[in-house]
Amino acid sequence: MMADSPRAPLMRSLVMRYAALRSRLARKVGPDLAEDALQETWLRLETRNEIGPVKDDEAYLYRSALNAASNLIR
Repeated sequence: MMADSPRAPLMRSLVMRYAALRSRLARKVGPDLAEDALQETWLRLETRNEIGPVKDDEAYLYRSALNAASNLIR
């Protein structure tokens, strides 16, 4: 992982804001799916080759988790 990559701050934000993201996401998709979606978000961040610049870490993570939840539902 490169120091100047947007990945490192995103992963730090996910760890630091995990409880708030989980709570917000759980209101939309339920607590179990929220947990699974955040785990999937973490895995995607770890394995993704390229991540462009991100202006709002929390918004990016929330949207990513919503997308992961949607994929898990399918």
